[in-house]
Amino acid sequence: MIKNSIAIAVILCVFSVCQAGELGVGVAKVDMRELEPLLLEVAFAKPENQRLGDWYAELQEQERAMRSGEVDIEEAARSFVFDRIDNERAVEDLARGELIVLIEDMFGDRYRLVVNDGYGGGILYTEVAIPDITPNIKQRLLTDRMARQAQPEDSSAQDTRLKDVPVE
Repeated sequence: MIKNSIAIAVILCVFSVCQAGELGVGVAKVDMRELEPLLLEVAFAKPENQRLGDWYAELQEQERAMRSGEVDIEEAARSFVFDRIDNERAVEDLARGELIVLIEDMFGDRYRLVVNDGYGGGILYTEVAIPDITPNIKQRLLTDRMARQAQPEDSSAQDTRLKDVPVE
């Protein structure tokens, strides 16, 4: 954890110095907690992510049931313990992958470093102003969702900008 924070701080300093002579902004921040549900909605709509999407939906349902007291916590823990860590990492990676696609599509090469502004996100201090692009990305995701919902399911003219980009 400390190594990651130090690495992020060093990268930020390097990019800050590199950007000092340029007019463009090289650093931005996003709040993944706010964007993750929308990013996962896009990722899970892809056929190659269906299995993981089904697992995640089951996990979310099970967590809701546990909070309401409808499910035995020990039984639920046993059924998910083996897959949970790997699958949660894969879900996080899917969300990050969709975020990267969106940032590149929306902003091109404008940002060289984007940091997570959420809990445990990293940077505690910088002299460089870091614009928050979360609202821009959230608006794009919501606009794309509305466009998908407005299109008939059998339409061959569906928007494939986000669907055809492979996520590694």
